[in-house]
Amino acid sequence: MLCRQRPTWSVYQAKAEPSIEAGAAAHLPITLLDVDPYGEPWPTIEAFFTSDRPRPQRIGIAVNDGLRQKLRLQGGWSVHSMRRAVEKFGNAGLFDKYLDVARWKIEQLAALRDYRVTHWTGYYCGFQNDMTHYACVLERSASSMQRKGRKMQRTGDSVQRKRPNMQREAA
Repeated sequence: MLCRQRPTWSVYQAKAEPSIEAGAAAHLPITLLDVDPYGEPWPTIEAFFTSDRPRPQRIGIAVNDGLRQKLRLQGGWSVHSMRRAVEKFGNAGLFDKYLDVARWKIEQLAALRDYRVTHWTGYYCGFQNDMTHYACVLERSASSMQRKGRKMQRTGDSVQRKRPNMQREAA
């Protein structure tokens, strides 16, 4: 129904991370990634950066991150996407330093596609400050825009995903 009301939209019914990683919406010029998962955002953000799609010179990312609640309970060690952050910041340090951890993780993922963080803001919110909101602007240099087909390396926090069964509704 949505695609009939909005003919310029693409509507998918699929699991987000494997679909994004497989290239869902790769035909669209994505300049803003708005991530609002129930829990951690990192599998979605990583799927975006590891997917094969056109990359604009500048992209914005806005995140509503619910992982901090688990970090309050010292559970970072059990979250696959936090493995390298636990090594760098320590399990006990993840909760108090989570905005720093989030920026560090964004910088790591953005570097996979030759982006750098040029603007960053964030704050803790929600019950007991267990939620984190942050936003950033990433930019690429003109020289990185010219390099095409560069082979990517994974972050080490990722898991292998199967190609999803994506269904795109026609307008």
